[in-house]
Amino acid sequence: MPTVGLIGTRGLPNTHGGFERFIELLVQDDRWAATDIRFVVYGEGEEGPYNAWTSQRNLGFTKDSRKLGFYFRSAMLATKECDIVLCCSVPLSIFSYWPRLHGKPLIMNPDGCEWRRTKWSAAGRLAIAAMYVPAMAAAHRVVIDAEALREDFHLGKKAVYIPYSAPEPIVHPLRQTTRERLGIDRPYMLLIARLEPENNVALAVKAFHALGDRGVDLIVVGNTGTRHYKDDLATMDGGPIRFVGGVYNQPMLDELRSGCVAYFHGHSVGGTNPSLLEALSAVTGVILCHDNKYNREVAGEHAEYYSTPATLSDRMADLVLNLPSAGQARQPERDARFHPATIFTRYLELFREVLKRR
Repeated sequence: MPTVGLIGTRGLPNTHGGFERFIELLVQDDRWAATDIRFVVYGEGEEGPYNAWTSQRNLGFTKDSRKLGFYFRSAMLATKECDIVLCCSVPLSIFSYWPRLHGKPLIMNPDGCEWRRTKWSAAGRLAIAAMYVPAMAAAHRVVIDAEALREDFHLGKKAVYIPYSAPEPIVHPLRQTTRERLGIDRPYMLLIARLEPENNVALAVKAFHALGDRGVDLIVVGNTGTRHYKDDLATMDGGPIRFVGGVYNQPMLDELRSGCVAYFHGHSVGGTNPSLLEALSAVTGVILCHDNKYNREVAGEHAEYYSTPATLSDRMADLVLNLPSAGQARQPERDARFHPATIFTRYLELFREVLKRR
């Protein structure tokens, strides 16, 4: 049976979002049971079976303790033990040639333009950009999760478009237990993101802060351990602006999305963000996205767009004045591009293709 080694993530269960959410969605699809494809996830997860077609391999140390070692060891093991290596992100860099040198296909998923993230220093962004060069060159195929990334990476036919899958569109009633746990007792707007500069959290929080307390809260979901939170956001945490920390309970996140009067999505460095897909499938209020090519490709006419604090603050003020209609602005939906069956088929075809090219 062909085995795909998934490297570059911390493993399962997903407690970080991002690529951990990606592999969670990939391997939990029951359709894999009817194929001969099997997965091995290399990371920090518990060693042994995860489901009938997926197992986990614990590397013996954490990603945070030895980042480069984490990628290299996982690449060595996956090359030795698997038929295909699928690498999430590019820190493998020059070691991306390891699978190719041993006759194993390498699929690279770079997850957008990491070198544009302003949380890194100028030197750090330059170093990250340099990592992309050997990683992209060594890969047999590069998965891009947004068509807009083609012009960023200039990969030609090597690039294959496979976005993330979106959940079934459902309205999730906000349970009393969720209200009590998060202290929700009045209408709220919602922002879910990693608290990093490129996600434009500060833009939304400052715009809301300028309104004062008008009987509506802004709930911000995201790990508050980041430098950006401590340096730029913590002083605004309080009153109607409530940073509640990271939430990785998916049903609770779905309830929060369905119950909000407005949802803010500020991601700006591409490509398709799973959080936006989940919002489109659950939010019944207004979806407000940072105006960039990636968000417009995903959400299209199903969202409104902002680029400055002034325009966002004006729209927030209007929403506060029209809460009943704001909370019933749309029906959750899922574009066919992001249907799990579509994503499954494209990955199955990709795995079959690279196996033939060995």
